[in-house]
Amino acid sequence: YEDPDYSIDNIPLNDEEIQSLAFAATLLDQFKGVEIFSKFTGSVQKIIDAVNIYQIRDESGTIEFVDFEKVPFVKGSEHLDRLIKAIRKKQVIHITYRAFHSEKDHHHDIHPYLLKQYRNRWYLIGFHDYFREISIYGLDRIIKIKDKPGKDYIDSNFSPAQYFKNSIGIFSPIEDPPEIILQFNKEAAQYIITQPIHESQKIVEDTNDSVTFSLKVHPTVELIQVILGWGSDVRVIMPEKLKNKILNISKEIQTQYI
Repeated sequence: YEDPDYSIDNIPLNDEEIQSLAFAATLLDQFKGVEIFSKFTGSVQKIIDAVNIYQIRDESGTIEFVDFEKVPFVKGSEHLDRLIKAIRKKQVIHITYRAFHSEKDHHHDIHPYLLKQYRNRWYLIGFHDYFREISIYGLDRIIKIKDKPGKDYIDSNFSPAQYFKNSIGIFSPIEDPPEIILQFNKEAAQYIITQPIHESQKIVEDTNDSVTFSLKVHPTVELIQVILGWGSDVRVIMPEKLKNKILNISKEIQTQYI
């Protein structure tokens, strides 16, 4: 080499850039087992190996200063590659599907629009050819995927941002969402302020004992789970229907321990 100090091991990055790469490499490392990312495993490993050389070290070795939430392998990930190709090529597909509550398979012709992840599960969102509406399918319940030649792809200019604008999770009803008022005790409210339940969240009252929030969101199962997860730290003020729903579930929970 013309430069006598050149080394193939040199990385022309500063410490801050190396730390950023280490952060990204650790995140990527969690996805090496997912089939769609398997073709990039070698590349990811090269990044990890190179960055590890420059990790912050003390006398005992590498200091682990970031611990990511672990991403488990979820059934259905094997369909990702096939579905991404169908979406990109705008191809109608035929899926064999069995819902959790069903004992038999169902068949659907779908115009695929989007793959969405929620709570480490993957979902396919597409236009149902028979029902003529947007439908959602969990990849872990898809048994088989086949091409559907001869079907013209319907491109409805589907907008994920617009479709999920008023929902938490994966399901989004067609009708307009109601205004939901939730009251949290002062301590729990700090968590809700720093990590909002939904983008529409606003503070409508702040007292010495509690903080009251308003949300423009559908009262789906996912929202109910969030509310129940806060236990006695939260109270539903309105709508009345949601308040009664939470109350009835709470009574059912109580009977489990009597």
